Amino acid sequence: MIDKQSRKVIYAVLGFGNFLGMGDDHHPVPLGRLSFDTTRNGFITDITEEAVKGVPDCKRRRGTMWDWLVENASPLQAIVGIVTAVVWIIYLQILVSGLRRQRRTEILIHLGGSRSSDARTFISNLGFEPIYILEILLTTWTKDGERETSVVDRSETAKKDLSSASASTFQGPLDSGEYIDIGSFDNLLERARWNISKKLDPSAIERVEMKVAAISAASSAVVASKRQFDVESGEDGCRLRPRTLYATQIRSWWGRYRLKRQLWAKLKE
Repeated sequence: MIDKQSRKVIYAVLGFGNFLGMGDDHHPVPLGRLSFDTTRNGFITDITEEAVKGVPDCKRRRGTMWDWLVENASPLQAIVGIVTAVVWIIYLQILVSGLRRQRRTEILIHLGGSRSSDARTFISNLGFEPIYILEILLTTWTKDGERETSVVDRSETAKKDLSSASASTFQGPLDSGEYIDIGSFDNLLERARWNISKKLDPSAIERVEMKVAAISAASSAVVASKRQFDVESGEDGCRLRPRTLYATQIRSWWGRYRLKRQLWAKLKE
């Protein structure tokens, strides 16, 4: 510290409590209390640290980053704790979402070959877990109303014409990534006419819905999907036009509960 008038050094600033250049306090000391030690190549003083305690220090107007961190340690710790908790919550949410996606079923119902009545009907399992197909329901809408019946069994084919006894039904396991061909649209209508006591005129059908019910390997609950098609009749026969791009998955509690009641009712028929 230099006196403005005499331009002589009158005070020296000493640092106490220094650790790696951080966290030290600075105090003015009269220059006369300092003496140069040639062996140490530096100034020494007989003033102890206890002597300067309580004396106002000459803090710099701009403190070091370390001083700021020390002064704001408590709120910083709280902020770091909150940020860490949020990060862990996000990681947990990602983990849980991944596990749910792995256990979630994805049953597709699609047509192939054509869009007429001879179009083949495929059921695919795009979920990560195998499923067991319990039932395939076909609902038809005409001017007289709607009718629903099971088409899971190949009732349109005589048993003697089947390759094996198990080929008489489409009930059974379906592994992940696999699909089955349950027949053409005409085959489904034949099964429906076989099971419905009233006569079913294919030309009178305006809309159909295919619904697949299954059991997932990851859960004992019923899983299902459905897809509707508009039936457009013409001179060259009927044409199927899907109402949705892909099958609608029935995942809600109420939707699965209603389907379960339908399956129970089918067993009692």
